Amino acid sequence: MNEIAIICDKLKIDIKANGSLLANDIKTIIPKDFLPFFGTGKGRIPLNVNITGNAKTQDITVRMEANPSNYYTIFDIAELKGHKTLITSDINFFN
Repeated sequence: MNEIAIICDKLKIDIKANGSLLANDIKTIIPKDFLPFFGTGKGRIPLNVNITGNAKTQDITVRMEANPSNYYTIFDIAELKGHKTLITSDINFFN
């Protein structure tokens, strides 16, 4: 076994990132041709990202929380207007 394989076998990943996305910044990453399909945004959207795993498997959890003061509208859903909304995405990579 070479040195790279030994390092990979011992690799442990544990990354936690907390911050926020400006609603206006989200709009800047949307391709110009798609902008008519997207709504508006306001404030700062809290964002938490956790990445854990090792050389063979990685788990990524992304959480974004919107409220009446901090949001970006992609779909207009009347029942969600004025309410707190939590979007969670769990992604698992394995080989």
